[in-house]
Amino acid sequence: MTHIKAMPFKSMKAAKASNSNFKDFTGAKLGKQIVCGYLGDGNWQLICSCGAYSSRTTANIKKGKGYAVCEDCRDKLMVTRKDVRSPLSANDFIAKYA
Repeated sequence: MTHIKAMPFKSMKAAKASNSNFKDFTGAKLGKQIVCGYLGDGNWQLICSCGAYSSRTTANIKKGKGYAVCEDCRDKLMVTRKDVRSPLSANDFIAKYA
């Protein structure tokens, strides 16, 4: 599982000057994630409710594409769903998760 560390934000003033269509997404909510700041080159940093950081492109934010949670939370959700779909015996569960 990989997620990015908090990165220094770029100046949105410069981005607005170079692109008249630039929109500030800071503070926007995407599921359980909130946009923290602009990283540059059309990328934004998000923080998940669990505290992990991730990044999304401007296009994905506009379209609402991508996951509503970070990679760590998504992986935990996928494991939970798989376990529910294929129930394990108590011994198998202990062997798998102990």
